[in-house]
Amino acid sequence: MLEVGIALGVVAVFVAIVWTAATVPVLTLVWGGVATIVAGMVLGLPAGVGYHVAMHKGLAASGIDARGWWWSPVRYHAQLATASRRAVMPWFIAGVIGATLAFMGCAILVLCLFRLRELAGSG
Repeated sequence: MLEVGIALGVVAVFVAIVWTAATVPVLTLVWGGVATIVAGMVLGLPAGVGYHVAMHKGLAASGIDARGWWWSPVRYHAQLATASRRAVMPWFIAGVIGATLAFMGCAILVLCLFRLRELAGSG
């Protein structure tokens, strides 16, 4: 049931983005998209560093030999000791939120391109 709620929330966000792109002035959308990307990066980049540091410490503390773990670290979450997982997951969630914000900002900018194309064609 949680997954359905998350999926509906994601759909609602993208519907809101499309509706906003159709009604808000283009320049406002451009700055909103850029601000959303910056906010995502400000949150996501430090969270990514914190996640990888916490994951490295957690793997070492749990005694897991995971050479090349940084290529796909998520698969090792279940193998971490409970204390290590508790240290890793907040960083992981913050990174996911930051990446989502950055992708949403990119989606807003792509919608701005379509709006600008419409405005240029209608003139």
